[in-house]
Amino acid sequence: MQHFLLECPHYDRKQFTHLTRALKRKAESIPHLLSAPDALKHLTRYIEATKRFHAPKGTPSTHTTGPTRRQPAHAQATPNRAPANPQI
Repeated sequence: MQHFLLECPHYDRKQFTHLTRALKRKAESIPHLLSAPDALKHLTRYIEATKRFHAPKGTPSTHTTGPTRRQPAHAQATPNRAPANPQI
């Protein structure tokens, strides 16, 4: 994590643009980057700019378009079963 956030020369320009320019010396503090609300905004922009955590092309997205609602276990559908001794 330290390498990606602070040291990686591949992302040096993006580190400067999204972290150092905005946060100055605080951009060198991982605890600050991961906990301060003002830093989280810039950290998120940096991560998005690097595209380091994007899925490879052709990979199906696991993102849903909206919230899903789980039903309680007792409300979930069960397969219809025929009675053991049907009364005809």
